[in-house]
Amino acid sequence: MIISSATRCDDQSIIAEMVRWLGYPIYIVEMPLRRRPIYNEKYFYTRGGVAYNQQVYDMTRSEILALKKKLEELTGKEITAEDLHQALKKVNRIRELARKIPAL
Repeated sequence: MIISSATRCDDQSIIAEMVRWLGYPIYIVEMPLRRRPIYNEKYFYTRGGVAYNQQVYDMTRSEILALKKKLEELTGKEITAEDLHQALKKVNRIRELARKIPAL
């Protein structure tokens, strides 16, 4: 399974088709570009203080929930909030350690 985000450019499409040709399933996540809201546009602020256009937020949320469902089907395991919390802790720890590599 390959998960791709952002827009589907020609290179991504070619690579996806090559991987599919090799017999691997492909699942592409279409993630809209986050942009600043324009005047009179419906938006809200996240807990981190980032302004989000409601339509972009709704589409992103829908794509993430569809990905979650697909991963649950693939693994046969429900993804819980605690699973996500623990995974994010691990990823953040890896990022923290990776930032220290240049100093070594």
